Amino acid sequence: MNNISNKVQKGRRRRQIYDWRYWKEIQLADRKFALWILFRLFVDAVKSARKKELRKYGITTRQMSLMAIISNLKGAATPAEIARSAVRKPHAISQLLSKMQSDGLISKSRDPVRSNRVRISLTTKGNNIYTLANKREAIERVLSTLTEQEYEQAVAILQKLLDNLTQELNIKLGSAVR
Repeated sequence: MNNISNKVQKGRRRRQIYDWRYWKEIQLADRKFALWILFRLFVDAVKSARKKELRKYGITTRQMSLMAIISNLKGAATPAEIARSAVRKPHAISQLLSKMQSDGLISKSRDPVRSNRVRISLTTKGNNIYTLANKREAIERVLSTLTEQEYEQAVAILQKLLDNLTQELNIKLGSAVR
Protein backbone atom coordinates (compact mmCIF):
# COMPACT_ATOMS: atom_id res chain seq x y z
CA MET A 1 0.00 0.00 0.00
CA ASN A 2 2.82 2.39 0.90
CA ASN A 3 4.57 1.67 -2.43
CA ILE A 4 1.40 2.59 -4.35
CA SER A 5 1.07 5.77 -2.31
CA ASN A 6 4.67 6.74 -3.15
CA LYS A 7 4.04 6.17 -6.88
CA VAL A 8 0.92 8.33 -6.78
CA GLN A 9 2.83 11.13 -5.01
CA LYS A 10 5.69 10.94 -7.55
CA GLY A 11 3.18 11.07 -10.38
CA ARG A 12 1.56 14.19 -8.91
CA ARG A 13 4.93 15.91 -8.50
CA ARG A 14 5.92 15.00 -12.07
CA ARG A 15 2.67 16.45 -13.44
CA GLN A 16 3.13 19.55 -11.29
CA ILE A 17 6.70 20.10 -12.53
CA TYR A 18 5.53 19.81 -16.16
CA ASP A 19 2.75 22.33 -15.53
CA TRP A 20 3.93 25.80 -16.62
CA ARG A 21 1.64 27.42 -14.02
CA TYR A 22 3.88 25.84 -11.36
CA TRP A 23 6.73 28.04 -12.65
CA LYS A 24 4.81 31.33 -12.96
CA GLU A 25 6.23 32.63 -9.65
CA ILE A 26 9.78 32.16 -10.94
CA GLN A 27 8.90 34.06 -14.10
CA LEU A 28 7.98 37.11 -12.07
CA ALA A 29 11.31 37.06 -10.24
CA ASP A 30 13.71 36.06 -13.02
CA ARG A 31 12.43 35.97 -16.61
CA LYS A 32 15.61 34.53 -18.15
CA PHE A 33 15.72 31.69 -15.65
CA ALA A 34 12.02 31.04 -16.23
CA LEU A 35 12.68 30.79 -19.97
CA TRP A 36 15.52 28.36 -19.26
CA ILE A 37 13.12 26.26 -17.13
CA LEU A 38 10.57 26.33 -19.94
CA PHE A 39 13.22 25.11 -22.43
CA ARG A 40 14.18 22.31 -20.05
CA LEU A 41 10.56 21.29 -19.46
CA PHE A 42 9.90 21.22 -23.20
CA VAL A 43 13.04 19.22 -23.99
CA ASP A 44 12.44 16.78 -21.13
CA ALA A 45 8.82 16.20 -22.16
CA VAL A 46 9.69 15.66 -25.84
CA LYS A 47 12.58 13.36 -24.87
CA SER A 48 10.22 11.28 -22.74
CA ALA A 49 7.76 10.94 -25.61
CA ARG A 50 10.59 10.09 -28.02
CA LYS A 51 12.13 7.52 -25.63
CA LYS A 52 8.78 5.79 -25.38
CA GLU A 53 8.51 5.78 -29.17
CA LEU A 54 12.05 4.40 -29.69
CA ARG A 55 11.60 1.63 -27.12
CA LYS A 56 9.56 -0.20 -29.78
CA TYR A 57 12.76 -0.51 -31.83
CA GLY A 58 15.08 -1.34 -28.94
CA ILE A 59 17.23 1.80 -29.24
CA THR A 60 17.86 4.88 -27.14
CA THR A 61 17.53 8.52 -28.12
CA ARG A 62 21.33 8.87 -28.16
CA GLN A 63 21.69 5.87 -30.44
CA MET A 64 19.04 7.33 -32.74
CA SER A 65 20.83 10.68 -32.78
CA LEU A 66 24.11 9.01 -33.75
CA MET A 67 22.37 6.93 -36.40
CA ALA A 68 20.96 10.14 -37.90
CA ILE A 69 24.41 11.77 -37.90
CA ILE A 70 26.01 8.70 -39.48
CA SER A 71 23.29 8.57 -42.13
CA ASN A 72 23.61 12.30 -42.90
CA LEU A 73 27.40 12.11 -43.23
CA LYS A 74 26.93 9.62 -46.11
CA GLY A 75 30.08 7.53 -45.83
CA ALA A 76 32.24 10.29 -44.33
CA ALA A 77 31.42 9.37 -40.73
CA THR A 78 34.42 9.09 -38.43
CA PRO A 79 34.25 9.02 -34.64
CA ALA A 80 35.73 12.55 -34.53
CA GLU A 81 33.19 13.97 -37.01
CA ILE A 82 30.34 12.22 -35.20
CA ALA A 83 31.51 13.70 -31.87
CA ARG A 84 31.71 17.17 -33.43
CA SER A 85 28.25 16.86 -34.93
CA ALA A 86 26.80 15.54 -31.67
CA VAL A 87 28.61 18.25 -29.65
CA ARG A 88 30.02 15.54 -27.39
CA LYS A 89 33.46 14.48 -26.21
CA PRO A 90 35.13 11.86 -28.47
CA HIS A 91 35.54 9.32 -25.64
CA ALA A 92 31.81 9.43 -24.85
CA ILE A 93 30.95 8.86 -28.51
CA SER A 94 33.52 6.06 -28.77
CA GLN A 95 31.85 4.14 -25.92
CA LEU A 96 28.43 4.53 -27.47
CA LEU A 97 29.70 3.48 -30.91
CA SER A 98 31.24 0.33 -29.40
CA LYS A 99 27.91 -0.54 -27.80
CA MET A 100 26.10 0.10 -31.08
CA GLN A 101 28.61 -2.11 -32.91
CA SER A 102 28.06 -4.96 -30.43
CA ASP A 103 24.28 -4.51 -30.95
CA GLY A 104 24.79 -4.88 -34.71
CA LEU A 105 23.61 -1.34 -35.55
CA ILE A 106 26.89 -0.03 -37.01
CA SER A 107 30.10 -1.34 -38.49
CA LYS A 108 33.60 0.06 -38.22
CA SER A 109 36.09 -0.21 -41.06
CA ARG A 110 39.51 1.19 -41.91
CA ASP A 111 39.59 4.18 -44.23
CA PRO A 112 41.08 2.99 -47.57
CA VAL A 113 43.04 6.24 -48.00
CA ARG A 114 44.18 6.84 -44.41
CA SER A 115 44.68 3.54 -42.62
CA ASN A 116 44.79 5.21 -39.19
CA ARG A 117 41.23 6.53 -39.65
CA VAL A 118 38.10 4.51 -38.86
CA ARG A 119 34.91 4.90 -40.89
CA ILE A 120 31.51 4.25 -39.32
CA SER A 121 28.49 3.07 -41.27
CA LEU A 122 25.05 1.71 -40.50
CA THR A 123 24.61 -2.03 -40.91
CA THR A 124 21.56 -3.40 -42.70
CA LYS A 125 19.93 -3.93 -39.30
CA GLY A 126 20.88 -0.40 -38.22
CA ASN A 127 19.61 1.11 -41.45
CA ASN A 128 16.29 -0.76 -41.17
CA ILE A 129 15.77 0.37 -37.57
CA TYR A 130 16.81 3.93 -38.46
CA THR A 131 14.31 4.05 -41.33
CA LEU A 132 11.47 2.81 -39.11
CA ALA A 133 12.37 4.98 -36.10
CA ASN A 134 13.03 8.07 -38.23
CA LYS A 135 9.30 8.73 -38.61
CA ARG A 136 9.48 10.80 -35.39
CA GLU A 137 5.75 10.66 -34.75
CA ALA A 138 6.02 12.09 -31.22
CA ILE A 139 8.01 15.09 -32.41
CA GLU A 140 5.62 15.59 -35.32
CA ARG A 141 2.62 15.56 -32.98
CA VAL A 142 4.18 18.17 -30.70
CA LEU A 143 5.42 20.54 -33.42
CA SER A 144 2.30 20.26 -35.56
CA THR A 145 0.57 22.60 -33.10
CA LEU A 146 2.68 25.48 -34.47
CA THR A 147 1.60 27.53 -37.47
CA GLU A 148 4.15 27.93 -40.26
CA GLN A 149 4.93 31.45 -39.05
CA GLU A 150 5.38 30.29 -35.44
CA TYR A 151 7.62 27.48 -36.64
CA GLU A 152 9.84 29.89 -38.63
CA GLN A 153 10.03 32.25 -35.63
CA ALA A 154 10.98 29.40 -33.29
CA VAL A 155 13.71 28.22 -35.68
CA ALA A 156 15.11 31.75 -36.02
CA ILE A 157 15.15 32.33 -32.26
CA LEU A 158 16.68 28.97 -31.41
CA GLN A 159 19.29 29.34 -34.18
CA LYS A 160 20.24 32.77 -32.82
CA LEU A 161 20.64 31.36 -29.31
CA LEU A 162 22.61 28.37 -30.58
CA ASP A 163 24.91 30.59 -32.67
CA ASN A 164 25.58 32.78 -29.62
CA LEU A 165 26.24 29.77 -27.42
CA THR A 166 28.57 28.03 -29.87
CA GLN A 167 30.51 31.26 -30.27
CA GLU A 168 30.71 31.80 -26.51
CA LEU A 169 31.85 28.23 -25.87
CA ASN A 170 34.07 28.19 -28.97
CA ILE A 171 32.32 25.09 -30.31
CA LYS A 172 32.42 24.24 -33.99
CA LEU A 173 29.28 22.35 -34.94
CA GLY A 174 29.64 19.56 -37.46
CA SER A 175 28.01 19.59 -40.86
CA ALA A 176 25.23 17.17 -39.86
CA VAL A 177 23.85 19.64 -37.30
CA ARG A 178 23.60 22.64 -39.59
